[in-house]
Amino acid sequence: MSGQRSRNWAFGTLPDQHGRTVAVTGASGGLGFEAARALARAGATVVLVCRDAGRAEAARVRVGDVATGPPPIVVLLDLGDLASVRAAVAAVSERCATIDVLLNNAGIMAVPYARTVDGFESQFAVNHLGHFVWTVGLASRLTDRVVNVTTDMVRLWGFDLGDPHFERRRHGRWIAYIQSKAANVLFTRALVRRLPAGLRAVSAHPGSTSTDLQQRTGSAIEGWGMSVFGRVVQRPPDEGVRPLLRACTDPDARSGDHFGVGGLLAFGRREPVLEDLPARLRDDAEADRLWATSVALTGADLPGG
Repeated sequence: MSGQRSRNWAFGTLPDQHGRTVAVTGASGGLGFEAARALARAGATVVLVCRDAGRAEAARVRVGDVATGPPPIVVLLDLGDLASVRAAVAAVSERCATIDVLLNNAGIMAVPYARTVDGFESQFAVNHLGHFVWTVGLASRLTDRVVNVTTDMVRLWGFDLGDPHFERRRHGRWIAYIQSKAANVLFTRALVRRLPAGLRAVSAHPGSTSTDLQQRTGSAIEGWGMSVFGRVVQRPPDEGVRPLLRACTDPDARSGDHFGVGGLLAFGRREPVLEDLPARLRDDAEADRLWATSVALTGADLPGG
């Protein structure tokens, strides 16, 4: 049900996070950095999960400057390389006895067609498969919830699980992006019925928010246009991050909840709200198909799958 269920989550204010550990992928910039900084300020131990070592160190310093709990931890991860994902899982497992929240935020957007080192279409690999292996690998240490970050653009296009790597059809950068983010929602749906009792899986989207993803599409003209659009119309990341923060911290969140800002074109300052998803993104059979495909492609699975 859409709306404001919780009275314990106030707009712009986080519940105390001291004693909690949150791992944030894509924490060196954009929404991931803003989430890491807000959670550290609220007292959480934040694991900054980043691809680039230099940017990770810069984020560590800035997040550490506002932390009211333990200093942040840096773990390097390339979601487009499953060997790197497994190494990062091992690194986090070695340093963290438990993890309260996995904020699966990192991603790429509308990039030209490419294959990863594992042979997968890059957006499906980075935005979904990498996070699938990451989440399954750390599930035994999880104490509270998985938060999968998607986009409200998933309402605009269907999901073709029969050809996730665009081997039988023409690749479209934006189609591939939207499908990979639809996978995030269906992955959440699948987790709801597979995580042990007491654990939650939720999804969230930031609405129309300006981030550095928009400068990495491989199109200079498109990047310029989105930059102008971002400055004039979109929310900055420190406002766009609010649905993600609610998804991570709302004590009344229920497994399967989807947080947003009331729609893709809901511009300006917006309080994060619960949103309803289209029926095709609440399809358990399709979620199960995605899970089976992800297991087949990666070899990762939860006990009892």
